[in-house]
Amino acid sequence: MFRSIGALLLLIHFLVGPAAAAVGVAVKPVQLTLQGTTMRAAAGEFLVANVDQVPALYQVSADQFGDIISFDSADFQLQPQETRIVKFKAWFVSPGTFQTNISVAAKPLGNSGLAAASGVKVPLTITVGGISLMALIGLIMVFCLVLAILLMIRLKKKK
Repeated sequence: MFRSIGALLLLIHFLVGPAAAAVGVAVKPVQLTLQGTTMRAAAGEFLVANVDQVPALYQVSADQFGDIISFDSADFQLQPQETRIVKFKAWFVSPGTFQTNISVAAKPLGNSGLAAASGVKVPLTITVGGISLMALIGLIMVFCLVLAILLMIRLKKKK
């Protein structure tokens, strides 16, 4: 029940809130801010709308961190006035604040001539907390080393 109420509130926010727009493409919200940890992916979503009168092909990408940020649907087609929620995940292995833009480009379908794509850039800020993966691996290695030394000392005392 709470999940459906949350989905309804999210849909209302997308339909009523401010939007970034270009010819044929609108994206809500106009800015994305996420928080995550080094042990778990930060997840987010945004709404893409075809505000033009012709069908268009849409391409979604991150300007930076393309190997870290993944989209559930990076390429898709929308009919006029159709919308789609795009979900994405970002997996950072070190703490910090990371900024990039999500680019959403639209190109009209069925145009055999030279058609320029239009698009918008949505600022994305991800704040990652926690211990870095390398520091965690180092701590585990130190723990194992100390444990091995203690076991060796105990075995020598038994002899």
